[in-house]
Amino acid sequence: MKNQYDELKARELVRTYSAVPEDLALRVYTSRLIGKDPYLVLHGGGNTSVKLRKRNVVGEERDVLFVKGSGIDLAGVEPSGFAGLELEPLRSLRYLEHLSDEEMENQLQVHKVFHASPDPSVETLVHAFLPHKYVDHTHADSLLVLTHQKRGEGLLKEILGPRIGILPPVRFAVSQGHSHVL
Repeated sequence: MKNQYDELKARELVRTYSAVPEDLALRVYTSRLIGKDPYLVLHGGGNTSVKLRKRNVVGEERDVLFVKGSGIDLAGVEPSGFAGLELEPLRSLRYLEHLSDEEMENQLQVHKVFHASPDPSVETLVHAFLPHKYVDHTHADSLLVLTHQKRGEGLLKEILGPRIGILPPVRFAVSQGHSHVL
């Protein structure tokens, strides 16, 4: 796999989207790179996010998670394709014993920073709980082949290195009645 990141193209996109925070413009650029690689995504699928500081309407600095909206194609995502959500209230949900699908969806809507943002991805809470500024979630066949092996976690660490974060699969139901594995 070849690194497609081009500093000049990234800076050009930052200039194009000068009305949004620079980190969000860079997230748009890197999301498009991921989305255009058929080895990393299936039909534009996957999610990306960035965490940054942003002033709210009364001037308070808040941590905000910008996560790609549900159903938005990564390959052509625009800044408006990201939902901004207040991060701290989402992180507090981690300590709940149970959170129904309906309440999870409610919490995602309640904590959006702009009402017209797209619906946040169903994996938004994973992005919120992880401490990293940037989170990439892809549906790469090459990685799925490894995760579905008996020694899947060991193989991933061997190939990708010891710093790779691996979440165990968790089944949960989504609104349409289909289960999803993270």
